[in-house]
Amino acid sequence: MDRKFFLGLVLVGIFIGNQIVEEMGIYCDFINSYLDDFLAFPIILWLGQYINRTFFGLDFVLSVTAVFIVTNIFGLLFEFLYPLLSENFARDPWDLVVYNLGALFYVLAIAPDGPLES
Repeated sequence: MDRKFFLGLVLVGIFIGNQIVEEMGIYCDFINSYLDDFLAFPIILWLGQYINRTFFGLDFVLSVTAVFIVTNIFGLLFEFLYPLLSENFARDPWDLVVYNLGALFYVLAIAPDGPLES
């Protein structure tokens, strides 16, 4: 099994495990506040990459710039626009920092042709 594919599965497993622990009522404020935000973009980008390569035969690679542009557009939507439109969303500027750390993790550890290409 490809190391990067395995790493993507591990991230999904961590995400699911965290959801189960939260449902059991076990909380750690820092983890509950930021783990999902950190994992979001590595999982989304990895899954998109996997689907495009496996099912559509597309071998394109997002540039580092594109990864961070997409990350920040979504971050601005979730952290600044949506809280203005709905009380269901909470504004936390630190989430934007954590989204970008997750994107950096994707670029360094998972992205095709990244520094850790297998």
